[in-house]
Amino acid sequence: MAGSCCTLKLTPNGRLVLQESDDAHELAPELARRLKEAFARGPGFGLLQLGAREVGATIPAVFAYWREFAARFVTALCTRTAADEGPFAAPDPPAAEMAELSLSPPEMTGAEYITPDVLRALWREIGDAFAEEMSSARLSLQPFLKSLNPAWNLVGRVHFNLAENRKDEEAPFAFLATYTTRLSSQARAQHLPLGQALKEYAGASNQDKLLSLLLPVQRAAERCAWLRSMVDEHEIFHPIRWTPPEAFRFLQDAHELENAGVVVRMPAAWHAGRPPRPRVTATVGRQAPAGLGTDALLDFSAGVVLDGEKLTRAEIDELLSGTDGLALIRGRWVEVDREKLARTLEQFRRFEQIAAREGISFAEAMRLIGARYFQAMEIPLQQGRFFNEQDTAAIPRVAIIDENMTHQFWHDQDPIGKRFHLVQSTIPWHTIVGVVGRVKHDALDSDPRIVFYLPQTQYPTRAMTVVFKSHSDPEPLSSAVKEEVRNLDPELPIYNLRTMGQFVDQSLARRRFSMLLLSIFAGLALALAAVGIYGVMAYLVSQGMREIGIRIALGASQNGILGLIVGQGMILAIAGVAIGLVGALALTRPMAALLFGVTPTDPSTFAVIPAVLILVALLASYIPARRAARVDPMASLRCE
Repeated sequence: MAGSCCTLKLTPNGRLVLQESDDAHELAPELARRLKEAFARGPGFGLLQLGAREVGATIPAVFAYWREFAARFVTALCTRTAADEGPFAAPDPPAAEMAELSLSPPEMTGAEYITPDVLRALWREIGDAFAEEMSSARLSLQPFLKSLNPAWNLVGRVHFNLAENRKDEEAPFAFLATYTTRLSSQARAQHLPLGQALKEYAGASNQDKLLSLLLPVQRAAERCAWLRSMVDEHEIFHPIRWTPPEAFRFLQDAHELENAGVVVRMPAAWHAGRPPRPRVTATVGRQAPAGLGTDALLDFSAGVVLDGEKLTRAEIDELLSGTDGLALIRGRWVEVDREKLARTLEQFRRFEQIAAREGISFAEAMRLIGARYFQAMEIPLQQGRFFNEQDTAAIPRVAIIDENMTHQFWHDQDPIGKRFHLVQSTIPWHTIVGVVGRVKHDALDSDPRIVFYLPQTQYPTRAMTVVFKSHSDPEPLSSAVKEEVRNLDPELPIYNLRTMGQFVDQSLARRRFSMLLLSIFAGLALALAAVGIYGVMAYLVSQGMREIGIRIALGASQNGILGLIVGQGMILAIAGVAIGLVGALALTRPMAALLFGVTPTDPSTFAVIPAVLILVALLASYIPARRAARVDPMASLRCE
């Protein structure tokens, strides 16, 4: 879709307006629409849209000038101190910045009217627009700034940056404290060393701003002894070389630093802000079982993987011989809990030795992997941990929540360690230990609900669903599952034993049947339309045989006759398709309940189906047209 050619114009009375012009640069369609809507409300709203929400958009130079102007207004709000809280008041326009901007106007209509007074007036209009929108949103200042663009939440804040420095073998990490002063044209925070703040905010007039900037650092220093020492010795204001233990100490306290208001930035290669961890994995039943039932012998293998790659025995020994913290394996830093890794690996290797010597039965394998529900269902872990054998009734209640619940109740905060309980329920408070991905439990076409999971070891129930996963065909193992349950309790009923594919098929059965009926009716309608068009065109051709004969006698070519008749058929077909499209658009809402993964107004559907109908009409018109083009003119005239 083509964009709009728009530009900005400053009137003699200092009003900034958006106007369309053939000589202007073309804006992206959605960007042009947003700017038109904003400037239609007034210059203040248009400038606020430019400077606050479109900070990362690619725009022509004249828009970039006014975006920079409006962004300075928003930046001034980001540095507000706690003492400034209360009824909103727009920041005063800096006189030096207004004078600087007035001396470098862009090439635009009305550039000669840009003066410090005009800029101050527009600054006040931005303030009025900001106050109105913040009041409508019913948010305080910082949450409203974040709603305009999340990047604004980084401006005016201290960042603790940890980076890798592979060239320094003794101290392979570097620490640098920075603060952000503004956003770039790509909506990225512009960082300066924290020591620069001492120079920028020098003087009594800026003392409150400096104290507000350093307040999160002071809070963090009260919680982290190593940071307090750095602050006391003024090491916080310049880059520092760090050893792996020092970097690991920083990693462990990252949560405390963020709670204090400091933004923590880890190396870009660390997913989710943490280095990868080696994991002990076990594979049960990769090969076909030897026999049937619970006594069927399964193979078992254990190993340690890092980001999906299996580590060698030498690499595992290197991890176990070191200390807790950060270790360099295969050119990557990994986080190691040596005691936990050794304990888990020892347990799994013991099973591996038993399996190699005697084999392990299906029942033993079920007891071993019974807590691995999320792994069996391939539900990804986003944060925290899965349930484990320590989650028993003897410890406080724990829970794992999904992403939907995280976003709805904790927004972008880290929910690990937070607690919740159900209102009007006897269920006690639960501590969140993990966050997993969204799952559609009911049907593929339903929106995922908020879900939390409780460990069965803390909440034994009279009924449960057991999930098992096999690397081979699961059907042969179903008898072993039934036998194991019968051995536990012969009177325990087993029902609804199905594969995941069968569950999915059942959830879609009603819709597939409805769509099958609709497809049959649509096919019949298409056939009737083709027969109808053919009948109408055949009738019209038979009625116009005399005219066709005269045209051919007067020299009309076969192609001309063919095009004439097919063209008449196409006019009828196109008119019918147009009427049908209008009717289809009117019926999209009732049809929406039968669709999954496709919108009721899917553009490809509304493009392909009319094309098919027109093609069918073309073929139905071509047959009688071809017969008419071959008629003998003398025979047609004699018939008349």
